[in-house]
Amino acid sequence: MNEPLNADTHSSRITDTDNDGLKDWDEVDEGFLYYINGGNGGQSMFDDEGKLKLPTIRKCMSATNKPYAEDGLKRFELDSQVSGMPGTDFEKYFKNILDTTLVLPIHSNPANEDSDGDGLLDGKAVVINGCAVAPKDPEPLKSNNEYLWKAHINQMTSGKIGREYSIEMLALLTIASIVEPGKTLMNTRKLLEKSPQSIVDSSIKAILKNKNNINSSNIFSSIALTMKKSSTILEPFDAALFLNFLADENGIWHSQVDTWQRKMGFNEAYDVVFDKVSKMETERFYFNYNNSEHVLWTWKGDYWNLGAGTEIGLYQQDKSFTGSIKHYDSIDYELPMTLHLYNAVDYLTPHKHYENIFSWTPNEPQWWITGFNSEYLSFDTDNLVTIGTVSFKGREDMYEALKKASKDYKPEKLRNLIFDDADSTVWLVWEE
Repeated sequence: MNEPLNADTHSSRITDTDNDGLKDWDEVDEGFLYYINGGNGGQSMFDDEGKLKLPTIRKCMSATNKPYAEDGLKRFELDSQVSGMPGTDFEKYFKNILDTTLVLPIHSNPANEDSDGDGLLDGKAVVINGCAVAPKDPEPLKSNNEYLWKAHINQMTSGKIGREYSIEMLALLTIASIVEPGKTLMNTRKLLEKSPQSIVDSSIKAILKNKNNINSSNIFSSIALTMKKSSTILEPFDAALFLNFLADENGIWHSQVDTWQRKMGFNEAYDVVFDKVSKMETERFYFNYNNSEHVLWTWKGDYWNLGAGTEIGLYQQDKSFTGSIKHYDSIDYELPMTLHLYNAVDYLTPHKHYENIFSWTPNEPQWWITGFNSEYLSFDTDNLVTIGTVSFKGREDMYEALKKASKDYKPEKLRNLIFDDADSTVWLVWEE
């Protein structure tokens, strides 16, 4: 550190040795030092010269179950395995270690901006070209997804990143709308001489007509078969046009903000349909906001002819819906969102390798953000890893509502979320 921790440093709190956004003293577990030194008004943490009084390993072990003692002992565990060392000598040596080795209890390392070496900074987000590409580390002393985050930061530093829809694709749709305004999608298909638009139209109408009848499995099986039939005769380009998707500059397919899916909303019935014709996983994060139930709905999987993909959508409950399950309307506003998909590959090495499938950081705010790479067809969805963000800047109360609700989530669900309070952003990190 730039200067020793002493009484003066304690009062000024001005030093940030590792430039991680946290003052050195703030990275120290002051509460534990106060407790272990007797709690005498805090002054007992310093000696007569104003130097910090540090506890020994043994004192930490006797006072708390915190990991400080374990951390202090790690480097001595191997010493016990040194060949030729008599047991009696080691016991004496080990006792001396417990009684003489001093420990600095910390929340994070004041001399290292990434205490646990997992790629996430202790006190602030990782920022590249003015954009946050990785969140503030929620657990600075516990490595989390080290190789995923390092791969992601490398991707955001030097990889291909989609930010806008392809100019060529927009031009094609514009030409189609001039031919017959108001029927852009149908005319595009006529220009390309592809399969009839009626296939997808009939599927959509059937879903909308029967969304109240979720218990009618025959109806939704029929819809699923119709959609599956359409997918088998369509190329990825056709399937994307059916869904009103556009490609970005890297050839990755994405939904548009102004699209027919927004009028449909979403409910569990739709997942039943899609699950019959694709292999995917879904996760939902429910929370109450403005006296209405909301849900952050996420998906990843192998999507028909579109290939490996992932989605995040934000919805609110439609209280007028009278079906046997809840139906959710799409929100009527947009928020800044980003989305990334990785393939976790195990090459029989000590750790997984993460191959980027796509990165999408659209300039336009979204209500439903998606991405699909048709080069990854019939893909093993167990290897898919989603990283996504939703920024609630301007709607901080909504961010706080989701954060509050997350306290009641089960651990296996909560581990997929990281809350970055500095900019009211929720990170989705979904691997398993």
